Order: sequence, then C-alpha cells, then structure tokens
Amino acid sequence: MSHAVLIIGIDGGCWSVLRPAMERGFMPHLRRLTESGVSGILTSTVPAITPAAWSSLQTGMNPGQTGVFEFYRWNRTDRTSHWVSSRDLPDTLWEHAGRSGYRVGVINVPMTYPPRPVNGFMVTGLLTPSLDSDWTYPASLRAELLRAVPEYQIVKPAQLESLDADDLDAFLPALVHVMENRRRLALYLLGKERPDLFMVHFLAPDILQHRLWPHLEPAHPRYRADRHQQILAAFYRKLDEQIAALQEAFHRGSDPGYTFVVSDHGFQSHTKRFHLGCWLQEQGYLRVNPRHHRVPLAKRITRRLGIGKWLARLVSPQAVGRLEKTLKMDTDYYDWDRSRVFCQGSSGEGFIFFLADPPPEALARELSERLKEIRVPQTNQPVVSRVYRRDELYHGRALEQMPDLVVVPADGYSFAGQIRPDSRLWHPVNARQDRHLGKHHPDGIFIGAGPSIPHRSGLRADITDIAPTVMHLLGIPIPTECDGRVRREWFGADYRPAAPRKPTPPGQTESAGDGSGPVYSSEDERTIESRLEDLGYL
Repeated sequence: MSHAVLIIGIDGGCWSVLRPAMERGFMPHLRRLTESGVSGILTSTVPAITPAAWSSLQTGMNPGQTGVFEFYRWNRTDRTSHWVSSRDLPDTLWEHAGRSGYRVGVINVPMTYPPRPVNGFMVTGLLTPSLDSDWTYPASLRAELLRAVPEYQIVKPAQLESLDADDLDAFLPALVHVMENRRRLALYLLGKERPDLFMVHFLAPDILQHRLWPHLEPAHPRYRADRHQQILAAFYRKLDEQIAALQEAFHRGSDPGYTFVVSDHGFQSHTKRFHLGCWLQEQGYLRVNPRHHRVPLAKRITRRLGIGKWLARLVSPQAVGRLEKTLKMDTDYYDWDRSRVFCQGSSGEGFIFFLADPPPEALARELSERLKEIRVPQTNQPVVSRVYRRDELYHGRALEQMPDLVVVPADGYSFAGQIRPDSRLWHPVNARQDRHLGKHHPDGIFIGAGPSIPHRSGLRADITDIAPTVMHLLGIPIPTECDGRVRREWFGADYRPAAPRKPTPPGQTESAGDGSGPVYSSEDERTIESRLEDLGYL
C-alpha cells in the first residue's frame, strides 16, 4: 500500500461555494473525492486569516507557538512593525518529513518565504517579494522553472488591479491563467520526480471570493443568479480540472495513495468596517501626537485624488514608496507617553496591545466590557462578537509576542486598526471603495481520500490536526509541542500507518544561507505592501 500524500490547499475554500458547484456538475472530481472519503469543516485559527492559518496548518501548532497572527508583528520594545516570514516558524511538516527519509515538494504555500532547506524542492508563496528574489529551494531551480513556465507568477496583482471585478469576461480568465500556470509548474516538477509528500496551494479562490462574494451568496442584496452560474462555469470548473490533473500526475499507477484537500478558512458576507483604532483614540485610550497629526504628503495626495494606483502602474509601487518616504514629515505618529494601548489590525480582527508592563488588569476588564457595548448605529446590533485575553486563545513559545486582547467582530463586520485623520468611525463596504465584499469565516473545509479511508461526511477538525495526521500516516514521530491531534477516526479498521523510514542523514540538503540578516529589503517591503493593498488586505 502506498502512503504517498498529496495535499491541495484551496485558499478560502468553503462548502457554501463548493457544494453548489459540485451539485450543478461543475466540480465532478471534487465531488468524487468527497463521496469516496471523509469530509467536513476545518476550524481555522483566531484570527482566521492567511498567515496565521497556513502557519498553523503546516506546523500543527497554534499562533502562540508559531508567533504568527497577522501579516506583520508589532515589536513592543522598539514599537515598530515587521513583516512575518518563514524564519518565524518552528519546524514544519516538510522538515519533519524530510528528516524522516521522505522526499517533499511544496508549491506556493503561504509563510514559506524565504525557502528553508528541505529534502526535495520548494517554491515559496504569497509573501515572496518578486520573481527576482530567491523563491525556490534549491536556488538553482528558479531559472529552470522560469524557462519551463515563462508566464508563472506567485500572484499577479498588477494584472488583476487593472481589471474591473464585475467584468467577469476579463476578470475570471485572468485568475484562471494564474491558476493554470501554477498547475503547469507543479506538473513540470512532478515530471522530474515524484515526492512522497507534495502540496500545492491555490490563492485564486480567495481573491475571487473577496471581490465577487455578492454573486456567490443567494441571500445577498446584490446577488445575480446568472453571474453565480458564470463564476461556477468559468472558474470553479477550471479549479476542479487543476485538482484532477494534479491528483492524476501525483498518484501514478494503480495504487492511489492519499489525497487531502484543505482550506485555511471559509467566507461570509461583509457589510461594514469599524475603525477600532479611531474608536480607541476617541475614547482616550490611544493618543496621537498633535504636532504630527498629519499624513505623509504623497499618501495624502494619492488618497484624496485617487491616483495612487494609477501612479504606481505608471512608474512602480517602489517609486511611489520612495516618494512617500522622502516626503514623510515624521514617523513618530503616536503619543506613547499619554497612550495606554496600541491597536494593530488590517485583515478584519482587532489586536490590542497594552503599553504598561505588566498589563493592568483593571484596564483589561474595562476595555473588554466597553468593546462589547459598541453598537451599529442603524440597527443597534453589537459589532463585537468576543473579546479574548491572549492566554484564552494561545499558548507556547511566542505567547509574549501575541496581542493582549484579540477582538473578534460579529458576522458581517470587520475592524481596522490604523488611525487616519480622514477616516470615519464606520466604513460601509461597497464595490466602489472596498475590495473585500466577502470576508473570512472560521469554518474552512477538509476532504481526505485514499486506501482505508471510508466515506463519512459532516465531520469537524481543527486546522492544527492536518500536520500530525499526515505525520502519523507516514510513520513520522509527532513532536510533543504539536497542538493538533491525529484524526484516527478518519481511517478504517484495516488502516496501518507506514513503517518508519531510515532518517535522512544530516547535510543531505543544500544550505539556504545562515538565516542571519533581514528577510526583506525596504523595496521588498514596499512591494509586498503594494500587493496586499491590491488584494484588499491593507
């Protein structure tokens, strides 16, 4: 019996979108996988966002262990923010498998840049600055892949930015093009060797669902059934074809091995953003230095006139960033002496750090209660679903780096942490002003199929369970610090894990550098920031 494992990551995959696609005949391969194996809801991290969730999936650990809860991390000591990277993570599934004698291949999984040495190959994902950076392991693979798949892109924000999402005839083929080139690259690598453990990640579903969610939810006021049908036919049918092609290429021969389809989170409708940072300022918890109560001139001009994106395309995002930096009047925007908290968050949830050490218990109680009292003006509905202390959610080596309070919005709402002089407290979500018409939901999906996996549906698992379950299947020792658990109930009575392999001797992989020095240059940071803005995350 083969124990080779294929993992396909569908960013933002959710049953409310995939089930109609399967039932209407647009995703026959995914339907066959679902009907032949186990399936259910994969509960995401808190927050349910890309960097936190994929970090937990590939380590089997909660954000308090990985140190990743957002795209960037705030340093309490120097009060600056830094982009997260693969260097922040503890050992991943890929490294555990490689050390246990398995060949691995990883393509486009978020939180893998810069690539770490593996017993196989790696192509890094979302936070890779550009194709000019070192985005492969081994490094020599980069030139070879660009020759084999010249149109390959990590993501293609410049192309997508120029397209109106409502122009489905242009927008959907652009996303499919990115997706198909990912599949071409994966098939090229599988043509060279068949790893024992192989994962491919597709970001395109997340991009589509953020922009086109009104047409995927029949109860949405802007829903159009004809557009729903067009999206399923033009995009999800193609996604199903990519999955089928990858499974066929990976599981060669008569022995099928194992296939897992997973997502980092689900989706839901998005109606309003609440500027949590502005509220904290209004309530006196967070103070802005009045001498520096202004926005960099370049940002102010481009924001007011709406020419920032046009200017970035005309010259480059890097040039705009350099101009903003040159014209910036002062970076010390906050009055730290008079502030009691700092707020961070751009992806939906609110993250609050207390500036006093140790954090004052009375302030934590007071702020938690006041946050729960915030109501939407038009409906009087609470905007806050839950306020967590960090030790209610997280534990582990990076606990001290976590926010003191994590504020989870009610369904349909999101938070922004940044303070801007021209920001209102409430921001309605509409297609003219916001790229996130759909927002993340903690319920993702999982499907598992292969020998000794009987058909069972309606199950539930945690995103940290995937790594230990795969390690168990491969006969790999599971680290004691792993938070997830092995889902033995997914397998039938005849299931037997793989026999342990001979460990890979040290030094069998190339060096990827000494890991010292900064991960991102200033230009890299501007490129990533521009990309996340284009995708609607900032």
